[in-house]
Amino acid sequence: MQVGVMIGPERGDTARKVARMLDDIAWAEDAGLATAWIPQIPNDMDALLCVALLGAHTRRIELGTAVVPLQAQRGRRCPRTRSPAAG
Repeated sequence: MQVGVMIGPERGDTARKVARMLDDIAWAEDAGLATAWIPQIPNDMDALLCVALLGAHTRRIELGTAVVPLQAQRGRRCPRTRSPAAG
């Protein structure tokens, strides 16, 4: 069984939230946890950016997002799959 942690679920106070998230990922690394999950909270920090930030501060923890609504990802292009037959 693998044990993980949810990081960053509280709203607001972005400056302190980033510091808390970095402290939390360091704690999770030291505690030997296998995974860390980051939620997408409406009108708050972007979960995908948080995953990138936390990924730079861990060597072995697998990171994931809880839920990331695509409509909230304005200005970003979703990857498109292409059929091999399409050339």
